[in-house]
Amino acid sequence: MGYTTDFFGEWTVDPPLTPERVAYLKAFAETRRMKRDAAKAENLYDPIRAAVGLPIGRDGGYYVGASGLMGQDRDDSVIDYNYPAGQPSLWCQWIPSDDGLTIQWDDGEKFYDYVEWIGYLIDHFLKPWGHKLNGEVEWQGEDSDDRGCIRITDNVVEIGYARVGYAFPTTNNTTVKGTNMTASNTKTITATVAAPVPAGSVTLPAPVPAGVTARKAKPATNGTSKNVQNFAAWKDAIGTAQSATGYDSASPIYGKTDIEVLTALKKNLESLAAYATGKAVDVKVVSDAAKNEVVVIDELLKRKVAKQIAGQTYKSRKTV
Repeated sequence: MGYTTDFFGEWTVDPPLTPERVAYLKAFAETRRMKRDAAKAENLYDPIRAAVGLPIGRDGGYYVGASGLMGQDRDDSVIDYNYPAGQPSLWCQWIPSDDGLTIQWDDGEKFYDYVEWIGYLIDHFLKPWGHKLNGEVEWQGEDSDDRGCIRITDNVVEIGYARVGYAFPTTNNTTVKGTNMTASNTKTITATVAAPVPAGSVTLPAPVPAGVTARKAKPATNGTSKNVQNFAAWKDAIGTAQSATGYDSASPIYGKTDIEVLTALKKNLESLAAYATGKAVDVKVVSDAAKNEVVVIDELLKRKVAKQIAGQTYKSRKTV
């Protein structure tokens, strides 16, 4: 099923990206990163890359002209379909806004190696093009304690990990009061403290990806920290939105990525196309494919609408 992480916020781009660079970075995120024969890939049609003057890159890593759904068709240049071209993973899900002012999450599920990917974009594209990123993007994984913040200052990346715990005064061997650091349950407790307990902790990633400078980030200080509040606001917003649209865990596409869903739709369309050209003989198979396609599209629309509603709600509630 994989593991999904949600992201909140965006990084500003200074100066703003040109339309050609916006188009390239979007195409880069929308095509599968596969190891290629660079010499063969260089001869393939790739106008979006050509428009920004980029070379083909190591193992054809800068190529974005692939055909098929999400650029996944195999051609003679592909060496390894399941191995990225010297890149963090098969998919990059950081994309520019249409106006080129920000870099943000594409709202897709199961985004892996997200810190490494923003470092890659800085190193290979943004910095060489003369752009600087600034701002903060928070993340929240499926595990409640998997949350933190990616802070970027003039292309220098800092990673801070939040942690739920207990905050106590520093008095030793004394009965004192503390606060339970959770978003939904704040209560007073009594405990005997043998030694100071930190309110939060910071863990630095290893190894640090290229282009990323790891520094200690400020720890979460108490139960009203920005990360905790925003996590609670997002969970409430997405839960309400999903209930309103009827999208839930019973959905046939629940837990699946948009790519997996679109791939399934493609197969159904191929079945219908085969029937239309007289190649299919099993009418029931084609009928089932058509019905399934309608269901999948309906569920995909519910999920997209739910995320759009939740995003609007979250923006109005987010703690800045």
